[in-house]
Amino acid sequence: MYAHEKLERLATGVYIDPLEFGDDIAALQYSLAKGVFPKDTALFLYGMNDRTPSTYDMRFPLPYAYSTKKDAPIKIYRQKKEFYEIGITTTKTPGGHMVKAYNVERTLCDIL
Repeated sequence: MYAHEKLERLATGVYIDPLEFGDDIAALQYSLAKGVFPKDTALFLYGMNDRTPSTYDMRFPLPYAYSTKKDAPIKIYRQKKEFYEIGITTTKTPGGHMVKAYNVERTLCDIL
């Protein structure tokens, strides 16, 4: 079996070829589907920050129970559901995959 024939499990029913995917942000979105990218990660997705974040921000609704690998490069935020839902939209990652992020207005308000 060759390395490209092995698949990596991201979530239940979601498998990728680790040699072809190469999109950390989309991989996080697929494995943590309720997560939304806020703050610096959203700025990066909108092209308003030219540096790839070393740690990705993800926000989840309370009381959502999430699980992730301990070595995942994410910082988790939790928020009441009524505030969590404000401004959610989708945008493309640099790899061309669609992910959930807060819109520009919400992102700038969160940062300020």
